[in-house]
Amino acid sequence: MLAVILPALAGAQANNAASHLLTTWMGMLPIIIAASHGGRQKIPGVPVRSGTGVSQFITERDSNTAELAETLASKVGDRLGARPFLVLAHFERKYVDANRPAAAAYDSAAAKPYYDAYHRALAEASERIRLQWGSGLLLDIHGQGAVADTIFRGTNNGKSVAALRQRFALKPSADLKVSWRRCR
Repeated sequence: MLAVILPALAGAQANNAASHLLTTWMGMLPIIIAASHGGRQKIPGVPVRSGTGVSQFITERDSNTAELAETLASKVGDRLGARPFLVLAHFERKYVDANRPAAAAYDSAAAKPYYDAYHRALAEASERIRLQWGSGLLLDIHGQGAVADTIFRGTNNGKSVAALRQRFALKPSADLKVSWRRCR
């Protein structure tokens, strides 16, 4: 019996530790604001990722994206009178890249609870939005240094916003230098 309880306790402790490196807000709007690469915290007992076999391997954080996401969420809440959902990772990207598939996100099994906690928080927010509103908006905040004074929107070469663009006849704005290209 003790052999069954100890692994369960170890798993619960890992999940609890992982949740301490996240900020999550339950929202009252069909909006999720997320930032996976703005963290500054080390993950105890987790080695730095080596990137072996991972294309476009990056360990640097997206500067100030956690702060931007939290400020944006606060301002949206102030403006609309209700808070959006917020999911922020505070762990450093060099330990876990929560924006990648699990196989490329971390090297050590000890990092898995942190990856899972971030994705569980996003999944829970998404499910609440689906149940209450049917659909919603995910603003996944990232940094980029490739093109100055440019905001990239959409991912996967614009596929994730194709229906939105078609439904509302949206085109990139030349005035804002907005691009539909994929962000890293």
